[in-house]
Amino acid sequence: MTDARALRDDEPGTIDRRKLLKIGAWAAPALLVATAVPAASASDVPNEPNPTPAPTVEYSKPVADVLKAETFDAQGGTALGQFNYRVQSFYNYNAWGLPGEQKGNGPSALSFTYTVTLSNGQRTVTPEENVPVTVPAYGTFNPNWKYVTGLEAGEWVATISFGPVIPVPAAVAGNAFELTGSMPTQTAKAIVKTQW
Repeated sequence: MTDARALRDDEPGTIDRRKLLKIGAWAAPALLVATAVPAASASDVPNEPNPTPAPTVEYSKPVADVLKAETFDAQGGTALGQFNYRVQSFYNYNAWGLPGEQKGNGPSALSFTYTVTLSNGQRTVTPEENVPVTVPAYGTFNPNWKYVTGLEAGEWVATISFGPVIPVPAAVAGNAFELTGSMPTQTAKAIVKTQW
């Protein structure tokens, strides 16, 4: 049974339930307005939209984990004074995430440049310089053999150097991607013949 005195609003120290409902009805909108004010006042310029925050770097990987099997092959030519070489690489798309993680938000390709020089200690030849390459996800850059002719007989050392590897696009769905380190310079040797 309810005590009749508990329902009275004229006793000191008691709260009228009708007043309590009125307080609650006014308090809720005030709370909503209070939470919206900081967002609206973030910009110092009136009627100017707030700047969109830059994407945060969520994925940072060493180049060696993402661009796999950078191989630089060389061989002596069967034609006179010829040096043969090719450059290969594979974009390991799975390196961006952990096993079982959805891979839909990674860069769709990797872009870089490479330069090839040949030297026999007396003369240097640069058959390719800053050649642009784009390797798609799970793709392989595997061009045909390149041929350099008109070389003197003897041992030639081919050197390939790589420019920075850049994810394309650099950001997907608000996630930015960056690659740390660089692909190491590689060398390969071959004997150039001038006689059959």
